[in-house]
Amino acid sequence: MFQGITIHKAFDEIKAIMPNKSTIGIPLKCIKLASDYISEPLSLVFNQSLLHGTVPDILKISKVIPINKGGNPSNPADYHPISILSAFTQSFKKLIYKQLIHYIEKQKIPMAPQFGFRKGRLNAQAITEITEILRKAIDNNMYTCGVFIDFAKAFDTVNRLAPLQKLQKYSIRGLPLEWFNSYLSNRKQYVSD
Repeated sequence: MFQGITIHKAFDEIKAIMPNKSTIGIPLKCIKLASDYISEPLSLVFNQSLLHGTVPDILKISKVIPINKGGNPSNPADYHPISILSAFTQSFKKLIYKQLIHYIEKQKIPMAPQFGFRKGRLNAQAITEITEILRKAIDNNMYTCGVFIDFAKAFDTVNRLAPLQKLQKYSIRGLPLEWFNSYLSNRKQYVSD
């Protein structure tokens, strides 16, 4: 599934990081200024990571900033975490994302109900689709019902193995699966405000 990451792709991804994007580590402005010089070694690091199915520990560090959701500032439950990654991690992650989406589209893996985080699919389209389903049901004199659930701390409740099992189901195995497992394992974070 993985293809080698060219110097050109590494360069383009570094340049594509928005200037107002938060990063940790080396300041983004410095990385962008040095992009001509660091693209080759960066592509070598990325390609070694893919070849060995492991993600360097330095790319698995994030700074977590607690953001108040509008509740009581002294109640920790009223905060949600925002993770900030290094520019290098963001670039690598984006390159892998593009390869994964390309693979999914090429294999015609069904993602019909997925609206978020997909090119050309807006979250507002989900509302339109639900409305259309309900309209058709009402026109056919069927009973209609909608149940919408918002899970508190939903991300915290996801079994880390579930995405890996889903990838395996869609024939992502071997080194690519090991790479994703490595990316999700032994992550480190620190909290800062």
